[in-house]
Amino acid sequence: MRALDPEVMDAMWAAVEPLLSGRVDGHPLGCHNPRIADRVCFEGIVIRLVTGCSWVTAERLLGNQVSDTTLRARRDEWVAAGVFDALAAEAVAAYDRVVGLDLSSVRSSNEKSPDETCTTVL
Repeated sequence: MRALDPEVMDAMWAAVEPLLSGRVDGHPLGCHNPRIADRVCFEGIVIRLVTGCSWVTAERLLGNQVSDTTLRARRDEWVAAGVFDALAAEAVAAYDRVVGLDLSSVRSSNEKSPDETCTTVL
């Protein structure tokens, strides 16, 4: 799949990496396992999104470098930090620069506009 090609993954990572805050290890004794690299977790999340596989399968496809639990926890951490919202906004802006996307006429309501008419057949 094209999205999993190394050059595509590198380009996506280049967009995501600046959005991630450098998390400081706050464990008082420093005696726990080191944090899994963000890049590995990002690749696992992308694998899951692209293939639709389970978290366990994504773990296996990454060669057991990271657990499925860590993948889900990192996803939740990044969702809470707004990383994916910022990435989506950046993707729309990039598409707009390249193609000229105009979202001003898009309505976010589920209701029909006043000029739309609906006829009911009984």
